[in-house]
Amino acid sequence: MHEQKLLGQIMGLAFRLNQNSKFNVFVEFSGHVNELSVEIRDPMSRRRLVQCSIYVTRPDAEAKLVEVGSQLSDILTTGEIDYSRLYKGRYGHREAYFFCYDSLSCNPRYIAREQLG
Repeated sequence: MHEQKLLGQIMGLAFRLNQNSKFNVFVEFSGHVNELSVEIRDPMSRRRLVQCSIYVTRPDAEAKLVEVGSQLSDILTTGEIDYSRLYKGRYGHREAYFFCYDSLSCNPRYIAREQLG
């Protein structure tokens, strides 16, 4: 499946989640660096619950996009975030959960500090 189609599917799932779930989902594409960012936030506290950044021109981008789409679809179906499918790491000084199938698929800017200790 091509990245363009997957990007459209993720955007559509985000729209449906915003309309039909208790979460706020944000999707941003930065064309100058080909980066897709997805965040899920609690609408009451505005606290970031889950996030990810994917550079869509990298060789593993398609697998990452499929995984994020799968997780968004599951949230739409169940109404809940399955934290067991997420990577728990740090975003700056805060604990965070990332849409990833392993720790290396998350944005290394925020993960590297924790892994290096």
